[in-house]
Amino acid sequence: MNWLLGLPLGLLKLLGTAVLVILRIAWPVLLGLGIAALVRRSRRGKDAGKAGRAERPDKAPDFRGPVYTVDYQEVPEEPSPFGYKLSWLAVRSEDPEAVLQALGGAQVRRADWNAGVAAAYAGERFLASCRGWVVLLGGAEEDQARRLAAAFGTVEYFATHRVTEYHAWARYDGGRCTRSYAYDGERGAVLRDQGPLTAEEIALGFGALPRQGGEAYERPPTERDVLDIAAAWGPDPQDPEGGSGWIFR
Repeated sequence: MNWLLGLPLGLLKLLGTAVLVILRIAWPVLLGLGIAALVRRSRRGKDAGKAGRAERPDKAPDFRGPVYTVDYQEVPEEPSPFGYKLSWLAVRSEDPEAVLQALGGAQVRRADWNAGVAAAYAGERFLASCRGWVVLLGGAEEDQARRLAAAFGTVEYFATHRVTEYHAWARYDGGRCTRSYAYDGERGAVLRDQGPLTAEEIALGFGALPRQGGEAYERPPTERDVLDIAAAWGPDPQDPEGGSGWIFR
């Protein structure tokens, strides 16, 4: 009976011994396999990095195809508008030098349009061609328009100043005055009202403005009226196409 009881214990010892032997043999193999797997994974990562760098080179590749270039030009500066708080003449002529000579300007110097407009607002005078007319900006007087009309036929005069509310316009055709109007807002008085309303004035609604005879009126003139009649009669002061000209005193 004793040998029967001892049989399971012997088997257990034998099984345990076998397991220990197997572990002693297997763990170096398993350790080697794990190290080999890590080495292979590391190599694959390095190879992938090299491939990525090869696809994205540090410097641009050589290009031997045709090269196209574009010539860029400076955009010309838009001509400055004029009219507000200014007096000016428009002479129907394409000869600005002849108009300049007739005005007898002193200390003449050449200037482009925008510099000339700035000079006119700074107290000087500027003369230049503009849309088939010759304009004199700054320091203009209606007497000048009258004198120039004798030589050039059609001359227009405009003036406006929002502080004093002085607004005036006049037109001379064939050397004679066909229309002249001036209003002093400070006194609320019409200074000149010569000749009938022109077709352009009627179209602009100037029949509502005060007249020299003292008739009832709907509204006084404004600087906008001066700019509108100037554009209707001749070159638009708010949309000029001015060229170079002369600054003078």
